[in-house]
Amino acid sequence: LHRRTAAGDDIYFLFNHAGTPFAAPVDFRAAGRRPELWDALSGKRAPAPFYETHGAHTRIPLSLDANASVFVVFPAAAQSGAGVPQTSKSSPGPDPARPRAPDVPALPDGPSAQSRFGNLRYDGPDAPPAGVTQTSKSAPAPAFPPGAIFLNARYYQPDIAADAAADAGATAGHSAPRAPQSAFHNPQSALEGPWTLEFANKTLGAPDAITLEKLIPWNGHADDAIRHYSGTGIYRKTLRLPPDFPADAPPAVPAAPAAPAPSTAPAVPADAVPAAAAGTAGARRLILDLGQVADIAEVRLNGRPVATLWTPPRRADLTDFLRAGDNLLEIHVTNTWVNRLIGDERIPVPHGYQPKGTSKFTDGRLLELPAWMRAPGDAAAKNPRHTFSTWKHYDADSPLHPAGLLGPVKLAWFREVSADW
Repeated sequence: LHRRTAAGDDIYFLFNHAGTPFAAPVDFRAAGRRPELWDALSGKRAPAPFYETHGAHTRIPLSLDANASVFVVFPAAAQSGAGVPQTSKSSPGPDPARPRAPDVPALPDGPSAQSRFGNLRYDGPDAPPAGVTQTSKSAPAPAFPPGAIFLNARYYQPDIAADAAADAGATAGHSAPRAPQSAFHNPQSALEGPWTLEFANKTLGAPDAITLEKLIPWNGHADDAIRHYSGTGIYRKTLRLPPDFPADAPPAVPAAPAAPAPSTAPAVPADAVPAAAAGTAGARRLILDLGQVADIAEVRLNGRPVATLWTPPRRADLTDFLRAGDNLLEIHVTNTWVNRLIGDERIPVPHGYQPKGTSKFTDGRLLELPAWMRAPGDAAAKNPRHTFSTWKHYDADSPLHPAGLLGPVKLAWFREVSADW
């Protein structure tokens, strides 16, 4: 989908409708301007780190998760910068005869710098000096390193150095070397449980709070009130950072009163904590991946809202919200009211709905207003159910919908994709 604004901006919208990730170079009918990536989920935008101009076209490598999307924008006033055209083994260098954007001069030959991005210009923070011709290690070259993700309009790759440092760390409260599955190398095990789960709606019969040793869907719980719960559930866990965590991290905000937290918090070993974790360019980023959620989640850290996640992939950058010591992670998950509607079908009501088989267009409609609605001041007239609907869509034996935080929840260090990955 392409639109050109009155100011001359070229805006392209790309959507990966496949059920599998997409990663490949994409050509756009625009040149001479530095492209930007706009992330509609976060509202953030950033210059595309890699691109190549071919006459009137610009080639950009893109990587999108299943059902993910991105805006690629060529601002009218954003001229192409002094990026470095990178060449693959099959191409000895920039072709002087090939049409080029007027502001991108042909670069002289020079010492090679290792890269895997083929014929693509890199304008990121780690770009090599002007005049360096980059040669790929192999051909054909993959567009992105394995495990790269797109978040907040930027591409990030797993930080192998941080993972290796975490392997050499210590478990929380122990001086022995960390087990192979450390909190930040393989954090899924650290964040599976226990979790404290509080049910925000106190009128549906669910307990105030429970402890989950592992994540399970609400509709699979043994408690009938939890199984049919509709509303918001608040998952809580404490993460522990070493005392020498960077002092320039954002100040803490008092968190809301929490249900009792587990006595042992997953720890981040000191040597795995980046020296510039508070948002500096090229610094490591601590990324939270919630896995599957039914249906929408709000992530908070130390009482501060981080992100609202309503579509996969449900990831959030926690880096700028961390502090030394204990950090309270809260995940507010809200489902639809379908499960409570199904549960209420077991409670008889005096008003009726049109039975099935009468008309496919009107089956299930409300036949008359209930007494408690006709006479709201009558204390004897009260809705016996928790919900009310003017249409009957479900029966008492209808299958319940998945609900809650399903996971797996992962936490890992990433670094912005650079030319020398």
